[in-house]
Amino acid sequence: GSALALFLAWLQNHYKLITVPEDVYFMDFIPVDVNLAHVGIVTIVSVIFSVIAAIWPTIRAGKIQPAKALNYE
Repeated sequence: GSALALFLAWLQNHYKLITVPEDVYFMDFIPVDVNLAHVGIVTIVSVIFSVIAAIWPTIRAGKIQPAKALNYE
């Protein structure tokens, strides 16, 4: 997702794909300013949350005895 966003930002800055009326605004296109530190932080935090969201239920399921789990069905 981050790579796609960076690519789209690069496309917008170089080819000015999204334009706006120059008589209304001070420029004729929408500039994109990407802060790589922010992209890196968001990517790292997203990966950490994804790993936690995947591991936490696995740990809880591993603590349940199979016989007790079948009792509730």
